[in-house]
Amino acid sequence: MARTRGKDSLGPASKGQRRNKIVHVFTEGRVTEPQYIEIVRDRAGANGIEVRIANATAPGSQRKPITLVDAAARLMREETRAAKKAKLAEKFWPEVWCLFDRDQHEQIPDAFKLAKEAGVRIAPSRTPASSSGDCSTTSRSRAPSVASAERR
Repeated sequence: MARTRGKDSLGPASKGQRRNKIVHVFTEGRVTEPQYIEIVRDRAGANGIEVRIANATAPGSQRKPITLVDAAARLMREETRAAKKAKLAEKFWPEVWCLFDRDQHEQIPDAFKLAKEAGVRIAPSRTPASSSGDCSTTSRSRAPSVASAERR
C-alpha cells in the first residue's frame, strides 16, 4: 500500500489546524464491519481522530484473518517509520486494527501472534470461551483512541 501525497502528510500540522490521529482498520467483511466503522468514523472525527478502512477494495481472498494481519503488519511498519521520520509525538502515531470472526478460520492463533509482534490490534467479532487464541491484543478492543479522546 503506497502512501498518498498531500493531505496525508505526516509533517507538522498547518498553522491554525489541529493534527488528527489516524486509525487504519482492516475488515474481514465487506458490508457489516465497514458499516460499524462508518459509525465509529462519524463519532471519532469530532474528537480529532480519522478512521480509514485500509482494505476497502480488497477481494474476498485477501480477507482471511492471517492475510489481514499480514497486510496490517506491513502498513504498521510503514506508518511507524514515517511517523518517526516526521518526528511526530507518539500520541499522533497511527494505529492499525484488524476486525474478523475468530471461529471460522484455522490460522487464528498465528494471526494473533503476528499481530502482537507487529503492534497491530485485533478486535474479533466473536470470542468463544473454548478458543485457544491469545486475546492479549484485544485488551483495549473498544476503539481506544475514541474512548481516550472522549475523556478529554
